[in-house]
Parts: sequence; C-alpha cells; structure tokens
Amino acid sequence: MPGSSQGQKHEASEAANGARLQELLDATPDGILEVDRQGRIILLNASAAKIFGYSREELVGQNVEILIDPEARGRHREHRAEYWAAPKTRPMGLGLFPHGRRQNGTLFPVEISLSPSGPGDARRVIAVVRDLTERVREEEQIRDAAASFDLREVERANRLQSDFLSSMRHELCTPLHTIIGFTELLIEGLEGPVNEKQGRFLQHVRRDSMHLLGLINDVLDLSALEAGKVALHKQSFDAGVAVQEAGAEFEKTAAARSIPIKNDLPPGFAIVADRGRFQEMIHHLLGNALKFTPEGGEIVIGAALEDGTARFWVRDTGIGTTIAQQEAISEQFQQAGMTQNEIRDGARLDLAITKRLVELHGGKMWEEAEPAGGRRFCFTLPLPDCWEEEEPLVLVIENDPSGQELLLNYLLAEHYQAETVNSVEAGLRRAGARRPDLITLDLMLPGIRGLAALEQLKKTPRTRDIPVIVISVLDFDERILNAGAAAYLQKPVDKDTLLAELRRLLPGSRREGQTDVSCKE
Repeated sequence: MPGSSQGQKHEASEAANGARLQELLDATPDGILEVDRQGRIILLNASAAKIFGYSREELVGQNVEILIDPEARGRHREHRAEYWAAPKTRPMGLGLFPHGRRQNGTLFPVEISLSPSGPGDARRVIAVVRDLTERVREEEQIRDAAASFDLREVERANRLQSDFLSSMRHELCTPLHTIIGFTELLIEGLEGPVNEKQGRFLQHVRRDSMHLLGLINDVLDLSALEAGKVALHKQSFDAGVAVQEAGAEFEKTAAARSIPIKNDLPPGFAIVADRGRFQEMIHHLLGNALKFTPEGGEIVIGAALEDGTARFWVRDTGIGTTIAQQEAISEQFQQAGMTQNEIRDGARLDLAITKRLVELHGGKMWEEAEPAGGRRFCFTLPLPDCWEEEEPLVLVIENDPSGQELLLNYLLAEHYQAETVNSVEAGLRRAGARRPDLITLDLMLPGIRGLAALEQLKKTPRTRDIPVIVISVLDFDERILNAGAAAYLQKPVDKDTLLAELRRLLPGSRREGQTDVSCKE
C-alpha cells in the first residue's frame, strides 16, 4: 500500500539519520555523556568510553560519580543538586573537579562543560569531557625548558613570542573578520532574502563571532602585557573628559537596561598617563560593571587625590561580595591567577588586563565590597614628582564646554592644577571652599553676571586676595579693573598671552619653557 511504503521510507530515513548522528558523535574527540537527574549515565559516545577506559556497555546505567576523583564525590553530589535547581549551559572543569578517574583507578586532568537537554521532568544533562593530559604534559615541558634557559635563550624566546603574538592576531582575527562581514551581508539581505529562522541563526553566528574576536584580542593583549611588549606614551590630560569618551560606547546598552552611568570626576581632574591605555582601563571596568549590574541599577565612576596618587573607582550595584569572598578576590589579584574556564567565558579577563595596565603605570588595583551590596573596583596612578598639591590651582569659571576644554588644555599642558565650573554660583562656592591660587572668569554667564561675581569675590575675606583674570568676548571696560580684576583678556584667548599673565601673577610657580609632562618618575 502507498501509505505503508511511505511510512517504511520515513522509518528508514530516521534510522539512517540516527546512525549518522551516532557516527558523528563517535567521531568527536571529546567524550560526550548524557546523565539523568539521579546521576545515572544514559548514553555516551565512543570517545567517552575510551577516555575513561570502559566499554560503552559497562558505563550505561552506572552513576556518573564512578568517573570522578573519589575525594570529590561528596562535593559533586551537592553541586549536582544545585545545578538541577537552575540548569543552564556552563563550564565545570578545572576550577571545580580537576580530575577524572579511569577504570584502572588512575586520575587525569579534565575540562567539563554542562548543558541541560529535554523538557521538564524528562530533562537530562549533557556533559562534554576533554582529556587534558597531553596539554598539561606539554605545559610542564615548556616550564621545565624555560627554567633551563640562559639569558640569550630568554631573549630569543621573547622575540619568538612577540612574533607569535603578531602572527596569531593576524591568523585568528582575519578569518573572524571575514565571517562577521559575510554574516552581516546575509543578514542585510544583499544576496537575497532570508527567512526569520535563518536570520535568527545568522544573528547567533555574528554575536558569537564578535564575542570570540573580543576574547582573542583580550588574550593576546594580556600575553603582550605579560611579555613586557607594551610601551606607555604618557601625557597630561583631563581624566574626566577621557572617562566620558571611554563610556560613550556603553551609553545605549546601559540606557536600554535603565542603568545610569555617572561620571563623578571633579572638573579639571588632571593626570599624567597613557591616555589610550587609561581609557582602555576604564572601558574594561565599565564593561565588567555593566555585565553584572541588574536592570535599574547604577554605575558610578569617581576619583580623588590621595598621598601623591590619583585614585579612581568604578562602583556598581551588582552582586555584592562577602568579607570572605573579598579576601579570596584580593588573594586572586595578588596571585594574578585565572582558570581556563574564566578565560573561555571572558570572566575577569578584562580585570586581569586592567590590573596589568595599572601596574605598568606604577599603580595598584583592588576590589572592595559595598556594605549595601555591589562592588567597587579601585586603582591608583602615581602623580609625577613635579606635580604635587602645592602646584598652583586655577579655577576656571566658564559655561561654554569648548571654552572650558580649551583653557584646561592650556593649563594642564603647563602642569597647573585646574578645575572648572559652569556658573557664577558654583564658582563662588568652589572658590570659597578650595581657595585656588588664581581664577579665570567669563563675564557672560547665566544668573549672576560676571562683573557682580568679581565684585563679590573681592568683598569676601576668604577670596579677596586671589588674582582674577577676566576673559570675555566684550570690549574692555575700565570698570573691570576698578572692580579688582588683575588682567583682562578678550576672546579668542591667545595661549602665550594667557601663560604670560599666569607667570606674572604667580611668580616663581612656573619655569620658563617647562613642557615635559613626564617629569620625574
């Protein structure tokens, strides 16, 4: 009968597909096991049997703990119960149960990944097991060989490592760029339309390729830092502006999750560092904070001067840490250790890079627990010996952002400390609190006019002796000098004229022609 014939063909096709699938699983070099809620092994491929030294028949129906280090079996039962309470795809591996057990009783290093499979009560877990025996042996051989190198061999190894890193960046990133590019072309439909399901698959390919590209770049960057192949190019700059630029990439993602990113750096907070590397540090810390901060949370970036250093922090309202966890984190930072699982998942890789960059600048990095929940990652950067607190502080009262930035660049390039405010009211408060060595004042400000502000500064005992340079687009008016201004400059401000007035009004504080921003390290 036709119907019966069709059914037989379908069954034959299903059987062929099943056989082909089993063939593919058996050809996979990693061991694959399917385990039920009670820990019984339901299915396994040929590689799993070979890795552990059993036949397939000997393992089916056995409890999976037969394949685990006996000393870890108690902990494994606890973690298995926790996993079933919230099953998801994740690694297990070296950080938890580092050794598998063969039939002959020998232990060997393994790496394990877990994935839930099936619906509801019928759900099982797929475990992918990788034998790391050869990898560990090769790593030991490399360490033994490295220990026996003389200085010339070490230098040669460094050159080879540098060449290797450059080659790997090219060899690994180039095909990924191609994959990402062609995937985007398919998503855009330039070569013909794709259906909804195909489009979803392509989005997965693109997302995971971008993630892999980021991990490759991070791993290679960390390797370059470890090899001492990263040089710093220090300059003086406004850290607040650099932080704002570094955080711009996260604004859309943060806004979509209702997570404000607040830049609480004081205006004109100047430092001497490698600007690009500083922004990379902030970028990594913001990305890490955003990864763990729940919707509706908050991320705050702040800074302060402490004991000849600039201290920065990125605070989030994500998962808090206990005192015991905080001590463990501190120990991990001291040891600079990372597991293979953390590298694969990307967790803490960005923090490891940031820590290395901070140390390259001569600073320190650590993590603090917030009492109400959340975390605060802190790092310090040393200030140059020539830039101590006694260096003159200039307060810039200017409401035009471009005007603020221009004056800050002039001042910071000459190693003056500088702070900015955008209103007269804020300027009067800041001047009274900070007592700067000099004030620049724009007359065209909202609220209280600049001339009235100048008169108030000169009437207040705490600020009346502070020299004030008035900067304005208005023509010179005698009343400005009569009100107590030390000088008047018309916009656009000439840099050399401004610096000359600063040297005149703050004698002995600036050395003629001093422009070396690196000072003494």
